[in-house]
Amino acid sequence: MKISTEELLPEPPLGLPPRVFHLEDRLNEINSAIKRYITADYTIPKEWVEERNGIITELKYGDHKEFND
Repeated sequence: MKISTEELLPEPPLGLPPRVFHLEDRLNEINSAIKRYITADYTIPKEWVEERNGIITELKYGDHKEFND
């Protein structure tokens, strides 16, 4: 009886999700916070806008092939 390589090697533990998922979640969090501030008539912190723009740029032009059109 022949044993396959898959039967000899244990399954690896769960790793990390791709960074793009973290970036998408963070972008959604920033967008939601900006909407809450607009609704409450508060000034949006410039750091939020800068981070949002950076994430959008990374998603559009970064190494994330699925976002490059």
